[in-house]
Amino acid sequence: MNPSLPLCVDLDGTLLATDCLWESFVQGLKQNPFIAFLVPFWLLRGKAYLKNRLARGTDFDVNSLPENPRFIKWLASQVANERDIYLVSASDQALVSAVADEFGIFKEAIGSSEGLNLRGKYKADYLVDRFGEGGFDYAGNDFPDLRIWEKSHASILVHPVPRLLKRVPDANRRVIVEDRPSIPVAFIKAMRPHQWMKNLLIFVPLLTAHVWQNVDAWVSSVLAFFSFSLCASAVYLINDLADLLSDRLHNTKRNRPFASGSLPLYYGLIGAPFLFAFGFLIMIFANLSGLSVLGVYMVATCLYSFWLKQVAGVDIVVLAGLYTLRLVLGGFVVEVVISDWLLAFSMFFFLSLAMVKRFSELYNIKEENRERVAGRAYLASDLNLMAMLGSCSGYLSVLVLALYVSSEHVTNLYRDPKWILLVCPVMLIWVTRLWLETHRGRMDEDPILFAIKDGFSYGTIVVMLIITLLASPI
Repeated sequence: MNPSLPLCVDLDGTLLATDCLWESFVQGLKQNPFIAFLVPFWLLRGKAYLKNRLARGTDFDVNSLPENPRFIKWLASQVANERDIYLVSASDQALVSAVADEFGIFKEAIGSSEGLNLRGKYKADYLVDRFGEGGFDYAGNDFPDLRIWEKSHASILVHPVPRLLKRVPDANRRVIVEDRPSIPVAFIKAMRPHQWMKNLLIFVPLLTAHVWQNVDAWVSSVLAFFSFSLCASAVYLINDLADLLSDRLHNTKRNRPFASGSLPLYYGLIGAPFLFAFGFLIMIFANLSGLSVLGVYMVATCLYSFWLKQVAGVDIVVLAGLYTLRLVLGGFVVEVVISDWLLAFSMFFFLSLAMVKRFSELYNIKEENRERVAGRAYLASDLNLMAMLGSCSGYLSVLVLALYVSSEHVTNLYRDPKWILLVCPVMLIWVTRLWLETHRGRMDEDPILFAIKDGFSYGTIVVMLIITLLASPI
């Protein structure tokens, strides 16, 4: 490798851990969903024209774009040697220039124009015309870069896939591997399978209606569980794409697969519809009546991701409603009527959990001396109000449970229903402890994750099951 030769650096996947074309498309969709109908017509006029239109119509912060830290560290060593470095990318010129200005180390920024897509052969031809064959070193990461490495003096491969590595000769080659998970691992992480614990609520109607002896009911519930879980994972993919900017400004959410660049954005755009389709297909075998609930869930979560989460008050009620929707689905698939008591309890209880989530976010930004949560409508000054409303909601859920125990509905299900009253103090202890932990800053921003890791929560469940057995279910 000759340090006297100019070093030409690719942008997408090389300097950055993301692709500006997909970034532009995703941000454009968030700002105007109808852009999806325009993209095919723009593409008919060439990929360079498409990139130009997306770049012109999209406003995203280049400061927040994820980088490849190991490559940038190596690049800094080249800067220290006073080497001429050029940023040469197939992305639109406006975006390439903006990124180059942010880094401040490039002698020149060269990108695609409206009539020229500077990729593969066209980039190779440009660099040979500019510097001569073998007169430059090139850093890239993808198969179209093979054409350029054939003409360059040295090849720098940034986090290449094994198939690409095999096609580049060992001579005068440098490989820089970033510290990030494989694509399959990152995709599974983006699906958040740990969140499937929430969907165990689907089994609650089966248990509370005392139809657990029915094998068909269990089969329907299990199928509904996996159906809903796949649809929920699709929603997480959509939500993470919609929240790219705010996640990248967050202390922990910046490590999510899309925000960090460990998972290409198009995996979410393709994966979400696939998971939805597969989820709906499974629901057909569970119970056709469940399809309507899945449809409501899909519409509600998309509205939440793109709009409702930014409306104070509405967002937490919608979150609580989405939990309750799981109970409704469980009732639909086993064909039992869910009592009004259970619905009222779940609404207040899950409203309390939703406020725990918001309180934790506000607590963290207050610790960071920030005023508001990015992408949310709450201020740090709302912290105490959120604690008051959330704890009140949790206690109201226990009050509903106490009133339920004295109802005729319970006497028809248990031989000794008064035992169920003991569930109330157990729930009061759990809710009190939940809010104490939250108020002391020990709560994960996701209360479900906290409960999964919390031994006390498991003990609470065991105690309540024992009390239920003592009540002698009929």
